[in-house]
Amino acid sequence: MKYLLMGLLIFSACSGAEQVIDDNCKSPISGTGIVMMDEMHNLMKIDVSSIEKDKTKTELLFNEPVSHALANHYANESYKKMKGEYLYVKDYIDTYTEYNARNLIIKFNFKNNLGKEDVFIVSSLVNDYECSVRFNGYIIVKREF
Repeated sequence: MKYLLMGLLIFSACSGAEQVIDDNCKSPISGTGIVMMDEMHNLMKIDVSSIEKDKTKTELLFNEPVSHALANHYANESYKKMKGEYLYVKDYIDTYTEYNARNLIIKFNFKNNLGKEDVFIVSSLVNDYECSVRFNGYIIVKREF
C-alpha cells in the first residue's frame, strides 16, 4: 500500500503529463467519475454496468482555487484516516495545493438502461495534471435506481 500511494503521488507530480482541462475532469470516465461510480457500486449496491455512459450528463457548477484553509482541512482529514502512516499533514497540503489545484463541484446525471436517473453533486480536488487528486464526497440529489 505504501509503495502504491507513493507511486501515485510521484505519477501525479510528473510534469511531462498532458495538462488537464475542466472538460476532462467532469467526464464520466475521468478519475472523478470513476470514483463516483465506485461509490455507487460499493455503498449503494448499484449495478454500474446498467448505466448508459453515453447518456450520462455532467455540468461543472464551480471551479474554485484550493485555499490553504481548505487544503489544511482535507490534509488533516486524510492524515487521520491513514492514521499518520506514509505521509505527514504538510505532505498532504503540498499535494492538495500544487500545480494550480482547484476544487471542482460537478453535477453528474446518470441514466440506467431502464431510463431511470440518479443525480449527484460531487466535489473533487484536481490540478493541471490530475483529475483525481482527492475525491471529497458527494450529495445525492435524486435516486431512482
